[in-house]
This record gives sequence, C-alpha cells and structure tokens, in this order.
Amino acid sequence: MELSRVFKEKPEGTREFPIYRANTLDAGKVFAEASMGYLGAVEYGLKGSELVVKTSTIRPALATLGCQLAGWTVGDTMISGAVRIKAKKPQFIYDKINFGLVPKLRSVACVEGEAPPEQITAELVKHGINSAEILWTKENSMAQFINIPARAIEVAMFRLFFMSDINKFRIRRAVSTVKTSVDLKNPSSELNDAIRSTGSVTLSGDFGGFKDFDPIVTRNAGYADKTFDQVMKAKGSVANCPLELFSVGKLIIIDAGRTRVYS
Repeated sequence: MELSRVFKEKPEGTREFPIYRANTLDAGKVFAEASMGYLGAVEYGLKGSELVVKTSTIRPALATLGCQLAGWTVGDTMISGAVRIKAKKPQFIYDKINFGLVPKLRSVACVEGEAPPEQITAELVKHGINSAEILWTKENSMAQFINIPARAIEVAMFRLFFMSDINKFRIRRAVSTVKTSVDLKNPSSELNDAIRSTGSVTLSGDFGGFKDFDPIVTRNAGYADKTFDQVMKAKGSVANCPLELFSVGKLIIIDAGRTRVYS
C-alpha cells in the first residue's frame, strides 16, 4: 500500500525512518493492518455514531502474536508490527511459538505513545532495524477507534497462548467483529471494553480436541463486573493489569468442521 494515499501530509522523520501520523479512522485501518504485518484485513462501517470493525486473517498466529501484539515497550510507548519479528520482542513469544515459514514482510513499526521519535528510532537501530516506515498514533486519537477493536483476534490468541501449546494447533483462519461507538469519553479504555462485551471472534482449524476455551470469554474471565478503566486505575497501568482482564464477549471455535460457541 502507498501510505501517501491515506497520509496526505509529508512524513516527518528521516529517509530511513519516515514517520506517518495516524489520526483518522482510515489511518486507523492502515495502522491496524500494518501492525499485523499486512497479513490481515480490517474493514469498518460507520452509521451515525455506531461503529462496526471487522478483522480477518489466514495467518492468525503470525499476524497477531508475531506482529500485532504490542509487546515491545519503550517506557510507556508500545511498538508493534513486522519489526518485532526481527527484534524478537518480547523474546518469550518467539521462544515458544514456531511460526513456520515467515514471508518477507514490509518493514513497518506501529508506535503508540508519547516517546520522542529519536528514542524510538534508536531502539529500532539497537535491534538491527536500520530502516522502517513508522506509523505513529496516540492513546485517544481517532485511529484507535479502528486499531483497538481490530485487536480482538489478538486478545483471543494471546489468552490461548497461555492456556495451551499453540504449536499443537493448526489455526487456519480467524475473523472478528466488534461493535462500538465513536461517541466515547475515554476511548482507550472503552474500546477495550467493547472487545470484552461485543467482541466476537471465530477461530477455524484443527485444535486436536482441546475444549477448555471458556476462560477467554469475559463472562468467565473473572472481571465481568468491572470496567477496563476501573481495573487499570486499581493496578496503576495497563502493564500491571491481570491477563484475565483481556477477554472477548463471544468465541466461536470451528474445530475440524465442528462448531462450538462460548459466550
């Protein structure tokens, strides 16, 4: 994708590290797709203030855990995208998962936060990344109205990562739908709550008979009676929040053609 088609302003930064600021819904779609290494597709529909975000990928593990997971942090700023594969950030993901054949992916760093650009580029160079397109957004920008709901599959996959050995599964396709609103007072937290309440994720493949998917669903996760913001404030930061806070409203598993629904 030519980023200039969506990002009309001339990029900041340098020739090696051009920085594109994501501040719109359309830019949020590109940001979300780039964070998945362009291994997934994101679509959205807006009717009045009602927003629906749909995401799909045929490489769920690589797109979400290998690229999209914002597991590389510089202070309070998070980095996702294909650059994580080269840097192996966080290391435990790449130690545990065999991603198989990884195609050549566009060098893109998706940055969320307030760190100085030179600090981010220095971090990239430190890990052997000498050039990359940088897509940058802030916590409550309009781009997050697409980017955060587009992480519903990632939430389900990350929970599954801690529940079993993903290498034993063959997850061939994942799709998600999240319904929310663009009229939110605290978008960052409320969009995460939208994943927890309206987020529906379907994982299709061969799970080898594994059936203990209940903890991924909000009703069973232990924090169904609390908002994302309440837990985050009690814990001090997102980084300190318990894993159980990250859940989806509904999970559909299509295992070797048999469908099971968890809600």
